[in-house]
Amino acid sequence: LKAGHFNNYYIRYLLGWEEGAHLPWGAVGEEHFEKAKRILEAFDVVVPIDYLADALPVLQCAAGPRFRLGTNGTQGGLYRWTNKRKKTNSTAANLCMARKTCKSYQRTDLCSLFQEHNEWDSKLYEWAVARWEEKRAGPCWNADVAPATEAAAEGAGQVAPTTLGPNDKDLIVFAQFHAAASRDLCDWARRAMLDPASGIELTTAQKSTGACNTLDAAPPENWRCESLHTCDDMRDWCRESGGTTFQFIETPLDVKPKCPRMGFITVIQQPWARMETVQSRLGGRYANATAVIRRMVAGSDPTDDATGWNYCDVSHSPTCQPFFKAGYFNN
Repeated sequence: LKAGHFNNYYIRYLLGWEEGAHLPWGAVGEEHFEKAKRILEAFDVVVPIDYLADALPVLQCAAGPRFRLGTNGTQGGLYRWTNKRKKTNSTAANLCMARKTCKSYQRTDLCSLFQEHNEWDSKLYEWAVARWEEKRAGPCWNADVAPATEAAAEGAGQVAPTTLGPNDKDLIVFAQFHAAASRDLCDWARRAMLDPASGIELTTAQKSTGACNTLDAAPPENWRCESLHTCDDMRDWCRESGGTTFQFIETPLDVKPKCPRMGFITVIQQPWARMETVQSRLGGRYANATAVIRRMVAGSDPTDDATGWNYCDVSHSPTCQPFFKAGYFNN
């Protein structure tokens, strides 16, 4: 996606390689926004990052009785689900407020420019927050289902699962918006997998990569070897890569829900807050990113190297050499 990383990335991700990655700069509009909403509505769980600390019971409901995710009536459960809480003040003025650092002006310039080019991602995030707060963020907010997730076992035991049914999940797919809680979920999954009763199994590669990816997103050429288009492709790939039951996907969503016996979850963050997290990891290359956006004009190909996408000198960094750089979104 390259420069598309700065232009409604969430919507491009959800629409996938064929449509999302190839939309010209500035071409994302209401039609694509509505498509992205329909895709997220098919997810089992869509968690705004502000509410991640409260999401474990809902995740247990969505995962089904094949998994026992440590819900025991305590905050964080058996496997220490994250307890981080950070309320995002998502008004543009507050997001872009200058800070007293040597890079504060560069940060403010990039923030303002980013906000200008990410209107539809911001709307998508606000829509996802409203769904969560109104308890409409997936089937487990249904009044007939959600109360079951609140039951707590006595002592340190887990809530006992019921008998597997035809719709119960045996594979969870975490569609990972880059820099949106992936490390929190990865750390939790690595703790959960130590207990065979959890049902969480990770591949050798997932145990060693920073965000539990079966294939690391850098270098992106690794993804060129895969052909993931259908639900069966995803299941075969998970089995052949080592038998994971909790797959982390860091490429756009060509395999979309719903898939039989497969749960889809994601965590969404306010778009600028996500971008700032990425920039912070790079040491604050705000001016370089600003230059990329300013080179783009309406109709430009966001996957074209001529736009100057490779804008920083950090090897194996989250935005300089990820899947975006290759323009390869075949998941």
